[in-house]
Amino acid sequence: MNIKKAAVLGSGVMGSGIAAHLANVGIPTLLLDVVPTLLTADEEKKQLTLEDRQVRNRLSTTALAKLTKQKPAPLTSKSSLSLITPGNLEDHLQQLSDCDWIIEVVVERLDIKQQLFERIDSVRKKGSIVSSNTSGISIHEMAKGRSEDFKAHFLGTHFFNPPRYLKLLEIIPTHDTKSEIVEYVKTFGEDVLGKGVVIAKDTPNFIANRIGTYGLLVTVQEMLKGNYSVGEVDSVTGPLIGRPKSATFRTLDVVGLDTFIHVANNVFDKVEGKEKEVFDVPLFMKQMQENGFTSFYKEMEGQTLYYEDDEYKAVKENKKVIHLSSLRSQNNVILENSGASLIDLGDDVACLQFTSPNNAIGLDIISLLNQSLEEVNKNYKGLVIGNQGKNFCVGANLAMILMEAQDDNYFEIEFVIKQFQQAMMKVKYNEKPVVAAPFAMTLGGGAEICLPSAKIQASAETYMGLVEVGVGLIPGGGGNKELYIKQLNGLPNGVTLDLQQIANKTFETIATAKVSTSAAEARQLNFLNRHDGISVNGDHLLNDAKNSILALHDTGYKPPVRTKIPVVGETGYATLLLGAQSMKYSGYISEHDYKIASKLAFVLAGGRVAFGSEVDEEYLLDLEREAFLSLVGEAKSQERMQHMLVKGKPLRN
Repeated sequence: MNIKKAAVLGSGVMGSGIAAHLANVGIPTLLLDVVPTLLTADEEKKQLTLEDRQVRNRLSTTALAKLTKQKPAPLTSKSSLSLITPGNLEDHLQQLSDCDWIIEVVVERLDIKQQLFERIDSVRKKGSIVSSNTSGISIHEMAKGRSEDFKAHFLGTHFFNPPRYLKLLEIIPTHDTKSEIVEYVKTFGEDVLGKGVVIAKDTPNFIANRIGTYGLLVTVQEMLKGNYSVGEVDSVTGPLIGRPKSATFRTLDVVGLDTFIHVANNVFDKVEGKEKEVFDVPLFMKQMQENGFTSFYKEMEGQTLYYEDDEYKAVKENKKVIHLSSLRSQNNVILENSGASLIDLGDDVACLQFTSPNNAIGLDIISLLNQSLEEVNKNYKGLVIGNQGKNFCVGANLAMILMEAQDDNYFEIEFVIKQFQQAMMKVKYNEKPVVAAPFAMTLGGGAEICLPSAKIQASAETYMGLVEVGVGLIPGGGGNKELYIKQLNGLPNGVTLDLQQIANKTFETIATAKVSTSAAEARQLNFLNRHDGISVNGDHLLNDAKNSILALHDTGYKPPVRTKIPVVGETGYATLLLGAQSMKYSGYISEHDYKIASKLAFVLAGGRVAFGSEVDEEYLLDLEREAFLSLVGEAKSQERMQHMLVKGKPLRN
């Protein structure tokens, strides 16, 4: 079984979102919808008819156009859109015969779904997987009257909106679904689509919507009893009780009132009025207590155990999932200080885990990084830099930098910055490979830790950027140099080297604090190159990074050879300043923004040397450190740092 091409039938928000996510992972997808029965005013103005292809494909082509404008973005890269082909269910149904997976996402009515599946059954190829994205209609009922091969390859695959971001995927087989199909779709969902897969029974609304519908309607009942407002309900049913900030009613807006009514009616019609049986302390629970078992789950020696048949059994874990907390509990910590831990991942690979507040980089992390490199070079095959916090790393310890600056302690700041720069050089030229495993927010110093590594294995949802200008500074840990080098080394074969163009692009990325909206976009911005990897399933990230270390080791990894770097020099510096000056004169940036941009331009240009001069890395690091320190001393930069620490957003002064 191999899904090389897919089709999504239904181009609404959910259907187009599923098509987008399939395209995100590189699967060519056909997106079909019904043929319109009425012309729009615009179509009439163009004198089109209901027989014109533009009209017949309107629903799917309109859905594709919306994908590039939706927030949050359904596509990890706009280039993925080219993998989706629009069409309609009349003219293009026969094309389903080329598809390995056909996903139905039409209106939540059993009769309409059954009619569509009858048509699909007449054109699909044997062995192709067919699934419904229903929110809760019976999968078994949908398949009634279909061929034996259809039934054997049919199941529910319930994605949640928005499909790119929400992790859960419910798989609902019927009694006729082949077990190997269920297992294949589960593995495909985890490994290729990056989902957390749950196998559900074919009961009304399955698992999540069964619980969610009840919870939402009970919340509405309590709201009406207490005469609470929508805002009051959302204020107490979001993060306050460990739920997403969309809480109750903003979540309902995302789901859609029409969809929720279908879901609610489905569970009401199928469940309400039936006899309910209540157990007053079930027999198996009495037996549990009598035999000394007091909970359904427990932790033992780093493993999660569950109660079944009068004993505790180990929960079956996906071997691709690594839990750093479990490894810690199994005494796998090699080194540790207040900001980081070095943990043995097994197979002679170690992981440096940040544990400081917000994973902010300070001397404690830098110190343990240096110790970790020494330990790895003696006893391990390589080092993964990764963690399992909310974000990979949002930068250096800004509060410490501001405090030292306000005390005029620039010697201490220079010492920290130099230590950071030197540590990044050690990472780059380390004897054993270092693989960074970023995810979520990877900003400022977090990005600087990744750039010099032998390889970056990034989560698909990685938001990477050098954002120091937002706090009145420029990158200080070698990030300017490393992004410039990534741009140099990232040129496709046969493309002529244009130093000024590369300097311009690097300058623009850093000066405008560009942050990727995905790992795919990070690659377009050259934070990642063609050798770096992307893990669609964030739960597999550390394992993928570990395997990258093993692959590098097994192929005879050698650190890069130190070479000099060509720069644009004084003439290139003047060119970079021209762009910044035009932005200042147009009112787009402030005087202080221009001062920051001029410092950045000087560093990237390589200072006062001739165009095309080759300089060494230490020279560029000296320029960077000098520029960083001069900006730290600026009152307006300190105002920006203070504002970011207090307000959590940049100040434009």
